[in-house]
Amino acid sequence: MDGLVTAEDGVTRCGWQPGNPAVRLYHDTEFGRPSADETRIFEKLCLEILASGLNFGNLLRRRELLRDAFHGFEVDRVAALGEDALARLMRADGVIHNDRKLRACLHNARLARDLRTEPGGLPALLWAHEPSAEERPAQVTPEWMRANPYTASAVRLTRDLKCRGWRWIGPTVCHGVFQGLGIVNDHLDRCDLREVCVRARADFVPPT
Repeated sequence: MDGLVTAEDGVTRCGWQPGNPAVRLYHDTEFGRPSADETRIFEKLCLEILASGLNFGNLLRRRELLRDAFHGFEVDRVAALGEDALARLMRADGVIHNDRKLRACLHNARLARDLRTEPGGLPALLWAHEPSAEERPAQVTPEWMRANPYTASAVRLTRDLKCRGWRWIGPTVCHGVFQGLGIVNDHLDRCDLREVCVRARADFVPPT
């Protein structure tokens, strides 16, 4: 993250790949926006898994192809996929053709479905790991972001999910999920979207 950029529309944004329209859309409409929607949460988990070691902005360019391939990331539909579907995914356009990552997404869908037996399901589990104010910086700067690629809460969520059998889960994946679902607000100070997300979080009631 390299500071702020002011675009042709006059909006000052975090300086991520300013020439990538998919990144701008994600930054403006999802990053830092609180959500308790199971499908959105599961999609974000899968995107972070698939993007591991790769450029997330490039993955966002393929997002609609990924949604088509994964049936909109609806947990029940992904949980029902078997070996034939896995072979299809390994050939599908826009999909990361990594057998272990794809198997992790299918396996995790079944565990996400099973979480419905617990109060609040997957959304409540994630929001229970929201970082405390003490874990967050007074100001979100590029220097702080580089020094803190994930929070202690992301480590705790990783442990929780791994104990439940989730695969391809680590603190970086979990922190990316936190960012995308507004569990943390990592818009830089003076980014015009930061205060939008602050207000959205103030109006949001986390699931329990």
